[in-house]
Amino acid sequence: MKFGAYIKSMYWVTIAVLVVVATVENIGRGFPLNLVVAVLTASVLDVAIKRLWLKRKPSIPLSAIITGLIIGSVSVYAPVFGAFVATVLAILSKFLIRWKGSHIFNPAVFGVVISQVLSPVAHGPVVHGLSQVVEGFGPGGLTVSIWSVPLLLLANWRAKKLWISIPFLIATTILYYFTRLVSLTSLNVQSVFSFLEVLPYYFAFIIISEPKTTPYRKNEQLLFGLGIAILSILPLLLFGFYSHVVALAALLLGNLIYAAYRASKKKV
Repeated sequence: MKFGAYIKSMYWVTIAVLVVVATVENIGRGFPLNLVVAVLTASVLDVAIKRLWLKRKPSIPLSAIITGLIIGSVSVYAPVFGAFVATVLAILSKFLIRWKGSHIFNPAVFGVVISQVLSPVAHGPVVHGLSQVVEGFGPGGLTVSIWSVPLLLLANWRAKKLWISIPFLIATTILYYFTRLVSLTSLNVQSVFSFLEVLPYYFAFIIISEPKTTPYRKNEQLLFGLGIAILSILPLLLFGFYSHVVALAALLLGNLIYAAYRASKKKV
């Protein structure tokens, strides 16, 4: 494959971005064992299923590598076993939970949520107040540096999912402010920067916009992004409760609704 082809591939661009972001964010944390375990587990299991069960020719498991990079990145403080179980569940969901030939759920999110629900101890102690230990899905979780946003934006642009991510991020910013989930005490530079740096950029530009389980048309992407933002914050508005797991479950619910919508259109 020529270099230009790599640049045009959303998979290779996303992998490159995730590797760079994970490497920089991991500085000072020691060897990223969870990241390595998640990527290797996802890759080996994906290839094995395709080769032994589906009888396909071996190929580089690009989407599985991305799944592993995401799980490994958002579970940096979890026990290795938690990252391993989440990765296995993620890959299995792609092949076993399908509707009209397409998988339904974002694999990485499915793996993380189900492993957390089945065994919370697999992901270590609770952090961030009421929020669960898995990082990256709310205020204070996997607070990727502002510098990484252009890279995440590049991957999102290559995947053609900006119309999901930008509306989601705008709506989430507004909801965070008015629900006081994140405080903006004044409009000076320091306060604004402190507010902006805890927004869920990784979730917005990488996780919520997984290509196979989200819409392609702009108007559908817009509704999907806004819908996930509202669903994520709804428990806080109704019950005064916010959790990373709730935010993730909101995305899975959005995946399911979109899968049903997609299936209904195929009947027409």
